[in-house]
Formats: sequence, C-alpha cells, structure tokens
Amino acid sequence: MTVKNIAYAIGKALGGVKVLKYLARNHPRILMYHRIRATAEGDGIHVDVFRQQMEILARDFNVVSLEELLHLANNNQPLPQHAVVITFDDGYEDFYLNAFPVLQALSLPTTVFVTTGFVSNETWLWPDKIKYMLSESQIGTLFVPELNTTFTLKTDKLRAWHSIADYCLTIPNKQKNPFINDLAIKLSVTLPFSAPDMYKALSWDQVKEMSANGIDIGSHSVTHPVMTKLELTDLRDELENSKRIIEQMLNKPVTGFCFPNGLSEDINEEVQGEINRAGYQYALAAFPTLNPLAERLAIGRYPAHPDISEFEKIVYGFRLQRLSN
Repeated sequence: MTVKNIAYAIGKALGGVKVLKYLARNHPRILMYHRIRATAEGDGIHVDVFRQQMEILARDFNVVSLEELLHLANNNQPLPQHAVVITFDDGYEDFYLNAFPVLQALSLPTTVFVTTGFVSNETWLWPDKIKYMLSESQIGTLFVPELNTTFTLKTDKLRAWHSIADYCLTIPNKQKNPFINDLAIKLSVTLPFSAPDMYKALSWDQVKEMSANGIDIGSHSVTHPVMTKLELTDLRDELENSKRIIEQMLNKPVTGFCFPNGLSEDINEEVQGEINRAGYQYALAAFPTLNPLAERLAIGRYPAHPDISEFEKIVYGFRLQRLSN
C-alpha cells in the first residue's frame, strides 16, 4: 500500500470520507469506463471489482442517467446531491457479458457510446491492432523510424505499445492506417479483418437488447479517430454517419457524442461546431473538471480506476479537492 493510500485509509477510518463526500455533494461525478473483464489478466477492470464499485454507488450515491442530469441542468432545475453518472466508451462485447448483468441487477442507469464501424464489424479499434501485432510478433527487435527508437520486443512490448499509440495520436488520420499497415509488415503479422475474440465488439442484436432494457446508447464516431486530425469531410462523416446508423438500428434519437481519446488537445471549436451541426446536444471529454456541465460540448469525466481505494477517492470527493487546489 502506498503512503497516500495509507493516509487515505486512516482518514477514512476517522470519518474524513464523510466530510469530503459532503463537500462534494453538489459536484456530479461522471465516470468513464471502457472494458470489464472476467479473467485474471487482460485489459480493463475485473468484473468482481466492478461489482464492488457499483454496490458502493448503489448504497451511498444518487446514480442518475446522463440524460436526466442534463435535462435538469438544461431546465435550470436543482441537480440531485451526490449525483453519479456511469458511462462506457467504445462498445466492447465484454460490456454486455460482464458489466450489463451487474448494472441490471442493481438497476443502475448507464450510457454506452459505441463506435459504429466496430459494432458493424467493418473495422476494429486501432490501439487494439497495435497491441495485437506486438503480442503476436515473433521478431526480436523493432525499429520505428518515426520515433527513431528500437524496441526489444521480449522486454519492451508494453513500452512499444504506449510509444507507438502515442505517436498515432499525433498524426492525421489518413497517415495512421498506412503507418499501422506498414507496422504489420515490419512485425511479420497479418492483421485479421475482424477483431479477435479478446478485442471483440458488441453486436447490434446485443445493443438492441440493452437499449430495450434501459441502457442509453450514444455515438463514439464510426472509426474512433482523433477528431481534430480529420479533414472537414471526414469529420462530418464520422459524426453524421455514426448518429444515423444508431438511430436506424434502434429507432431512437441519438443526442450524445463522446470524443475518441477525448483529451483537451483532441477538442477544439471547429469540432464542437460540427458536433452541434450534426444535431448532437452534448459531447463528453475524457478528463475531469471542477464544473463538468459548464461546457455542454466538452463535459468532464473521471476515468474509473481498478483500485477500490482510488475509486473511492473519486466518488467520495477526494479527487475534487485536488482539482480545486
């Protein structure tokens, strides 16, 4: 246990958490999840930990839907105290398999932002392609000239993934796919057309079932690009087509968009203007802010954490105090 976690545990035992929770009572905590796994290893948060987190929310907080929170805010009505919102990005199948049953059992509203090309089995997410290639490659070293770096894959696969993925976030979308395809050649790996099981997307049948059972569905683009790296025509296609496809599949209006990657450098006024033009009412970022609803086209969120103590720091208000300083 770290020194900070020891200090947090002592403060919790002495009742400090109740004080922090009270101080944060008017600060909605919008949580951002991606993957929920059922295995000992793999990406995301283990389902047992996720269940424990949801039980904390159900017991100690007012879990409201994103739509309800925004409806109240848009009509200048008081927000519920101790409000928490649950959101998921991307649209992995493990949401349906592992998270959805937990959320149903506890009657917790949730919004899932799906990447429509991923769900339609037309593509799979580019960070997963890089991770897959690195895990499958049998070569010893990889030189990436764009990074001027040689990676020893026996020991450096995780560092290679982070470095290569970070580089991909900096280049225009039309350069990214050729770069990844060239990387596959260098790694002597053939990329499957469809995502392997470990990276599998939801199906539209699963999305329809969850939508019919109260899960709100929003757009996370068609192909998960960095929106600020797109040309105008491609930007509009990503926004308009993803919205249209979801609405056709579910016969429901889509009001929300979630920025892929979603850091501050991935959001600008041009993209926000196009989000508004496409008919969305709000858009979600991937970083927390003191007033998460202050900018409807860049709503702040807290990345969920697999460690229970770190999760509690978020929902009980410890992280808010750090944001305030």
